[in-house]
Amino acid sequence: MTTSQAGLERRLGTLGATALVVSHMIGVGIFTTTGFLAGDLGQPKLVIGIWFVGAALALAGALCYSELGTNYPRSGGEYVYLSEAWGPAWGFIDGWISFFAGFSAPIAAAALAVSAYLAHFFPFLSADSSASVVVPLGIAPFGRGAMGGVRCGRGLHSRQPN
Repeated sequence: MTTSQAGLERRLGTLGATALVVSHMIGVGIFTTTGFLAGDLGQPKLVIGIWFVGAALALAGALCYSELGTNYPRSGGEYVYLSEAWGPAWGFIDGWISFFAGFSAPIAAAALAVSAYLAHFFPFLSADSSASVVVPLGIAPFGRGAMGGVRCGRGLHSRQPN
């Protein structure tokens, strides 16, 4: 008698995962923060220097996650890593922190940035008034994609057919 292994199916491939990460990095990181950095720092060399430091930190984090993923090859990401290291309570806490701060806040920040950009191009939309309309409309497609599952979300981020 064979027993099936319980767990999540791994449906997100390299292309879909890469498209998801790149879309978030470009959408929020590059389009939103670079202008603020350039305005505050005033020197292009400092902006480039900050990008290199950020790239080095991101590479170090990616290598750490790669090592953790190799040592704990199960679905669950940070929950699995923290649960193995310090117990399931820490994994549980991290899951809720990620839900409220790690995932929701960047999506809201991106929607607010889109609202500010629309106010710039369409002067009849002030940044304050358009935020109440643009933010929900900007978040809705991604929420619908998440509700549709991994394949639907992958298609939304990478324009890859489901």
